[in-house]
Amino acid sequence: MKSSKPGRLRDTHSEGKVKIVAEPVPKVSNRSQNRGGTFPCRLRGRANYCAAYLFLILAVSSSAVATLSVAAELWPKAVNAVLAALPGAMYLVNRQFWFEERSKWWFEKFYVIEGLYRGLVRERRDEAEISKELTLQSKALAARWPGFGEAPTQ
Repeated sequence: MKSSKPGRLRDTHSEGKVKIVAEPVPKVSNRSQNRGGTFPCRLRGRANYCAAYLFLILAVSSSAVATLSVAAELWPKAVNAVLAALPGAMYLVNRQFWFEERSKWWFEKFYVIEGLYRGLVRERRDEAEISKELTLQSKALAARWPGFGEAPTQ
């Protein structure tokens, strides 16, 4: 049973004798490896999380600036009207694009793939078993993707 995968035991045949050799696991930092495709999931999760709070901060800030602008009569009425409309627009963008829900979805996908990756690399589970489980998890996650809202029903 020969295996060239790092960190696994393999047998070598030399002069009719079987010799078991343990291959060392290469030292690779967690930051430098992709970890089975989890990096894009975590990146998208963080991006959606940041977008949700960015729009919230912009809405609150623009509301405060609009209030102070009207009170101090800093800018013309047109500018004040735009500033006053920004919080509502930011709320609608945040509500329509579901940034927070998408962030949760991406992080859930990240944890699923991370767990399967550890099962493959650290627990030495069978690749076919991992592939089947990934397919099932992907279908379940796809069914829960937070889209742009419900389609109209009759």
